[in-house]
Amino acid sequence: MKLSLSWIFDHINADWRKQDIDYLISKFNAVSGEMEDFYKVKFNLKNFAIGRVIEINHKSIKLNIPEWDKDESFPVRSDAIINHYFMVTSDELGIRYAKLNDFNLAKEGLIPDLYLQEKELNGSWKEKFETEDVILEVDNKSITNRPDMWCHRGFAREIAAFMDLEFLPESKFLDEKPVFDFDKKTKITKTNPISIVIDDESACARFSGIYFESIKNRPTDILILSRFLKIDVRPINMLVDLTNYLMLDWSQPVHVYDAKMIEGEKIVARSAKKQEKLKLLDEVEIELVEQDLVIADNKKVLGLAGIMGGYYSGISKDTISVFFESANFDPAVIRRTSLRHKVRTESSMRFEKTLDKNLTTQAILRFLNLLRSYKLEFVAADEIISVGTPAKEVKIELSHEFLEKKSGIELQEYDVTLPLTRLGFKVEINTQEKNGFPEKIYSILVPSFRSSKDISIKEDILEEIIRFYGYDKIGLELPQISKIPNDLSHIFRLRDIKNYLINTAKMTEQQNYIFLNEIFLQSIGLKIENIVAEVVNPVSTDMYRLTNSLLINLFKNIKDNFAYRDSLRFFEFGRVWKQGVKDDIVEKRSLAGIFFEKKSDVNFYSCKSYITDILNLVGIDFKETVWEQVTKPDYVWAMPYQTAKIFLDGKKIGIVGKVDPSFLSKLDVLPESDAFFFDLDGDFLINHTVKTKKFVPLLKYQETYFDLSLFVPLNVKTVDIESKLKKVSDLIINVDLIDSFEREEWSDKRSLTFRILLADPEKTIEKVQIDEVWHNAVKTLEKLDIKLRD
Repeated sequence: MKLSLSWIFDHINADWRKQDIDYLISKFNAVSGEMEDFYKVKFNLKNFAIGRVIEINHKSIKLNIPEWDKDESFPVRSDAIINHYFMVTSDELGIRYAKLNDFNLAKEGLIPDLYLQEKELNGSWKEKFETEDVILEVDNKSITNRPDMWCHRGFAREIAAFMDLEFLPESKFLDEKPVFDFDKKTKITKTNPISIVIDDESACARFSGIYFESIKNRPTDILILSRFLKIDVRPINMLVDLTNYLMLDWSQPVHVYDAKMIEGEKIVARSAKKQEKLKLLDEVEIELVEQDLVIADNKKVLGLAGIMGGYYSGISKDTISVFFESANFDPAVIRRTSLRHKVRTESSMRFEKTLDKNLTTQAILRFLNLLRSYKLEFVAADEIISVGTPAKEVKIELSHEFLEKKSGIELQEYDVTLPLTRLGFKVEINTQEKNGFPEKIYSILVPSFRSSKDISIKEDILEEIIRFYGYDKIGLELPQISKIPNDLSHIFRLRDIKNYLINTAKMTEQQNYIFLNEIFLQSIGLKIENIVAEVVNPVSTDMYRLTNSLLINLFKNIKDNFAYRDSLRFFEFGRVWKQGVKDDIVEKRSLAGIFFEKKSDVNFYSCKSYITDILNLVGIDFKETVWEQVTKPDYVWAMPYQTAKIFLDGKKIGIVGKVDPSFLSKLDVLPESDAFFFDLDGDFLINHTVKTKKFVPLLKYQETYFDLSLFVPLNVKTVDIESKLKKVSDLIINVDLIDSFEREEWSDKRSLTFRILLADPEKTIEKVQIDEVWHNAVKTLEKLDIKLRD
C-alpha cells in the first residue's frame, strides 16, 4: 500500500518537510509495522499546461493554451466538452494530451478533464499541484491486524504518537449533522425518501446513509489529481474521486447510487438469490450464490456488498440526486465472496480487516466536510439514517504489577499512560489494597477503531505499551529453566521402524493427504462410515473428510502404480481421526502398509515375520502378544479367516491380514493379484513403556534342535501348533516356523516346517532325550490330525 507523507500530515499539526524522514521510517519499523520502501517524489511541471476546449468536430478538438499563448488541435476524445479543461504536455514529438504514466503511474490512460478557474490557465494552477512529497510503501501483511491503519489518518495517529507531534482531532475534519439510529429499518422522512433495511444482520452489522436531493458533479480537482497520481490511483471525476479520497483518508469504503435507479423507496442489505445475476461496474457479469451479500432495492440487485457497485445503478453525467451508502460488512462474508467471484478491490481488502462500525457515520460526516471544502453544490437530507447499533468502547482493567510481571521490565506510570493517551485510549488510575500494600490499577477505555479487531485482552494493552517503550530496551536474558533431559525414545523408535521397513522389508514410504479422496471412493464403490471429522471450509469439494484409516489412500497408491511394477510395497506413518469414548473426536497416529504382488501370491508368514520384527524392534516381545483370528472383519478389505487382530495385555494394538480378493478386484488389478495389509497403533508403538528385562545367564551346555515337516489342516492355526509343542517337554526352549508351502492339489492341507530348540540346564543333552521329545511331539500333533511329511 502506498501513502503520501504530505497527505498524512494533513492530520498532524506540523510541517512534514521539517521532519527527519530517516528517523521517522526507522521508528515506524520499530514500533508500528514494516515499511518496504520510501522515496521522494518531485514533479517538474515546466512542460505541462492546461488548455480550454474551444472547438470540437468529428476529426479533432481544438484547445486554447494561454500559458503557451497558442491554439492547438488534438485527437478526438470521448469526454471532451466545450469550455472544459485538459492537461497537455510537450516533448520531442510535439504537444499531446498528458497521460497518467507521465507522472510514473502504473496505470494506462489520459489525465481526465480538470476543474479550475479560467484565470488559473496562465500557469497559476501549478501552485495547487503538490509537486514534492515522500511516498511510503507499507507491507500490507504487517498491518493486517490493524484495520485503523488502512488509511492516511491511521498512519498519522501512529506517527504523531511516536514522533511526539500534535494529532488533530476528528472535529476538524467532520461536518455536523444529526444521526438517527434504528434497529432493523429506517423511517422515510421529509428530506430522506429512501429507507434502509438489513435482512441479514450477521453479514451486515451497520448500514448508514444519506440522501442528496441534488449534487452537482464536476471534473477532478488539481490537488486531488496530484495526490492520486503519487499513490497510483486513477482520477475520474470529482464525485467518484471524493469517495475514493474518503476511503484512502478515513479507511471506510463507501458507494454512491443514482437515486432514480432505486425502485420502491428502499435499499436493503440481503443475501443473494440462487442464480441471480449482476453486471458490475467493470462491465463483468457474475452469477450470484445464496452465500453472497448484495445491496438491492425492491426489484433488483444494485451492487455486490463491500466489493463493487452495479453497472446500472452507478452515477453518470446526468445524475442529479444520489443515495450515499456507508456500511459495515462481515469480513468473512466479503472475503469468501471476493474469492468466489475473483473480484478483489481496495474496498474488499479493507472490509476483510474488520472495520470499526462507527466509521459508517463518520465517513458521511467526512464526505460532507469534503463537499464543503471543495465547494461542490449540493442539497442533502437533514439527517443521517443508520440501521444497527454503534460500537461501544471496550473497558479493560489491569494492574501495574501485571504489566511488569509479564514484560519483565520495571515500568514508570508515564510509560503506561503516555503512549496509550496518544493513541486515543482513555486511562484512569486507581489504587486498591492487596496483601496490605497499595496496588496501582489502570482502567482503560479502548477506542472503537482499535477494539473492532486488535485490542480485546490485557495482553493486547501490554503490547501497545511495550512497543512504544522499545523492544530494543528489553535485556537479553535467558529465562531460568530446570534442565531435565528430554525423552527422545519415541523419535528413535519411529526412525528405527522406518529404517527397518525401507531397508529390510524393501518398502516405500508414502505421504498422502489426510483427507479421503471422494472421487477414488466413488470409483471403487467404497462407502466409508463412522467418519467423525469433516472440514467446514475444505480446499476442494473432493477432499472434505478426514480419514479414519491410512490404508484407504494406500489402496489408491496401489491402483495408481500397479501398472508399472509387478511388486509394490507401501507404508505410511500418519494421523487418523476416530470417535472417542465421550463422542468426541480423537486424533491418533497410525502405521499402515500394504504388500502387493501383481502376478503371484503374497506369503502370509513372510509378511507376519516383518510385523513381529517391528514389535521386537520397539521392545514388544512377540511371545507376549495374542493374535486373534477374525471371522467377520470390520473393514471390507480384510479377508475373513486370513486376518488377525493383535493384542498385548488385553489392548488391541493392530490388525493384519490378507486383502479380500473381491475388494482387490475393485482396484482394477489382475485376477491373480494378491495383497497383505497391516494397520498398527502408531502412538502405542512409539510411546509404550518397555518392560524391564530380567537378566538370564547363558546356558552352560550346548543347545540342539530338530525340524518337523508337517501336513497341517487349513483350519489349524500356527499359533496353536507352537503352543502345543512348547508344552511337550521342559527341555523345549523355543519353537519357530521356518517354512510354509501350499499346492493346489492339497485342497485342505498345507506344509509347515517347525524348528524345535532343546537344552538341558544341568548337563549336555543326550540323544535319548532328543528322541523322547521327538516322539512325544509327534503324538501330540497326531491328536490335531497333523501328520509328518514323507
